[in-house]
Amino acid sequence: MAHKNFWLGMLVALAFGMMVVGCGDGSSDKEQGKFVLTGIPVAYNGKYAYLEGGGSRIEIIGCQKINMATETFTLSKITNGKVSLPLWSFSDAGVSKYSGNDTGEVCVLIFNTATMTDDEIEERFFSSVTFSKGNATKSWNDGIDP
Repeated sequence: MAHKNFWLGMLVALAFGMMVVGCGDGSSDKEQGKFVLTGIPVAYNGKYAYLEGGGSRIEIIGCQKINMATETFTLSKITNGKVSLPLWSFSDAGVSKYSGNDTGEVCVLIFNTATMTDDEIEERFFSSVTFSKGNATKSWNDGIDP
C-alpha cells in the first residue's frame, strides 16, 4: 500500500508541476533583474509602465506580473517620476525571470491602466541599454520619442 501511495503522490506532484510550468508565471529561484527609469515627467505620475526589449541574444519584457493563462500583464506604477520594472525573459519554453548580462534596445510604454491595453499614451525608446545581472537604469532624457 505504501508503494501505491508513493506513486499516487508522485503523480499528483507531476500534475501540479506541469500545471505551474504550463502557466508560465515566471517563477524561479534566480534573482530577477529590474529596469529603473528615472526623471519621468510629472504628468505621468500615477500612470503605468511596460517595457519591451531585445537584442541579438535577448527578448525581455518588464511588468509587475504575468498571467499566461489569461494573457494578462499587470503593469508597474509610476511614482515621483520613477518606475521600477521587474524583467522577464520570453522564449519558446515560456517565461522566466531575467538576470542576464546583455545589451539591447528598450522601449517603455506608458498606459492609463494597470493592465496592458492597445492604447498607450506615450512611449520612450532607448537604443542601447546594458544589463548587468539583469539590472539597468536610465533617465527619461536618455531616450527619444520614436
